[in-house]
Amino acid sequence: MSQKKKSKKKANRKRPRSITLRKTYFRNVPNSHACGYCGLVRVRYHMDHIKAWSKGGSNGKANLTPCCPSCNLSKSDSTVLQWIRRLPTRKRNRMFAYNKRKRTPLAKIVKHAASRL
Repeated sequence: MSQKKKSKKKANRKRPRSITLRKTYFRNVPNSHACGYCGLVRVRYHMDHIKAWSKGGSNGKANLTPCCPSCNLSKSDSTVLQWIRRLPTRKRNRMFAYNKRKRTPLAKIVKHAASRL
């Protein structure tokens, strides 16, 4: 008796639109918001995946953070630790100072990265 092999189908993951990500993070989308990494308040902000979408990150609220375009575009698909290592010292110090007293999961990642540098 031969056993039939079950074929595993890869999940079809569609990249969501930015407005959908903003509605996931905030219920009512604000006009401006502070960057989760460096703290700059911008009228135009991006929603960044902390663990990159291309590396298997989810669209859940825990994996999203609002950030300024310069942080999001420079981070691209790297991890937070890899990205912080590439940053100039001035921006890195601003990021550490902004996340020093926060208790969010992202702040914990940034603090951990600061201790490893």
